[in-house]
Parts: sequence; C-alpha cells; structure tokens
Amino acid sequence: MRVCYADTDAGGVVYHASYLRYFDQARAEWLAHRGLSQAQARQQLGLVLAVQAVQLRYHRPAGLDARLRLCTRAEPLRPSTLRFHQQAWRDDELLVEGELDLVCVDVALWKSTAWPSTILDRLDPQR
Repeated sequence: MRVCYADTDAGGVVYHASYLRYFDQARAEWLAHRGLSQAQARQQLGLVLAVQAVQLRYHRPAGLDARLRLCTRAEPLRPSTLRFHQQAWRDDELLVEGELDLVCVDVALWKSTAWPSTILDRLDPQR
C-alpha cells in the first residue's frame, strides 16, 4: 500500500495509529483470501471478530508516498482467540511489527465463543 497524506503527522511521517488501520486492512484481506469475510461471518455464522489486545513495536519511520508491504499470519491462542502477527516493511526494512489478539464473539449472546473448526482449518499458512 502507498502512504497517503492523511496518514502522516505534522512531522511528515506516518502517524503511529495509522498502522492499526493498515494492519486492520491487511487482516481483512488475509481472511478474505482464506474465504472468510467479516460480513459473512456475521451474517452466516452470527460471529464478529473483536480486538482484545494490541502490542506494536516501531522500528523505523515511513513518510508520504512510501510503499509498504504488509505481512500477516495467525495462530490460535485459546479456543476463542487468534493472535495475529503483523509487520509493515519498506523494501527489506522492517518498520513496525505487532501482535493483535482477536476474539470470536457470538452476536446473539455478546460473549466469546470458540472459533468454528471450519474457520480454523482455513488458517493453514500453506494455503
């Protein structure tokens, strides 16, 4: 993705919170590539994905028009929680890395629930 003006701060670098939006978009694409859109999860399964915890580490800044490569992988943490490991790169330079825990929530009860095995099977990194 390319950094746009709205994502930068007064210093001309990517504002720290912009990486959360970048990672959100990358997770959505990663899930969609595996056949799971968040809209479908809600409509067909009655499930939503809620961010439970976020930890980011900033290594290097990026500025306006920088081209970023976003990497995402997931691992089951608990029956109801997946941990997403995400990184933002510029060429071969790691800029930001993070871990984000997403909980599967049953919308009828508004309580966490185990991820369905049919979804977990789609998370195979070889796919």
